[in-house]
Amino acid sequence: MEGSNTISMILMQDDLDKLAVYCNPKNKTWVFSAVCSHLGRSVGWNNAEKSWDCPCHGSRFDCYGKMISR
Repeated sequence: MEGSNTISMILMQDDLDKLAVYCNPKNKTWVFSAVCSHLGRSVGWNNAEKSWDCPCHGSRFDCYGKMISR
């Protein structure tokens, strides 16, 4: 995931773990669980808000995985 002025994100699975991967414009990468802490659904990237959102009940997490709304 490279790019000088881009933000990259991806959902992936490593063995049994679902992972969310975020790479900022300076190519620093964060990897964290893609499983929502509320009901266990996988989050998806919301490009408009630059957040990871749970499709089940609307919880939102910032690009680093920190919860920003329930």
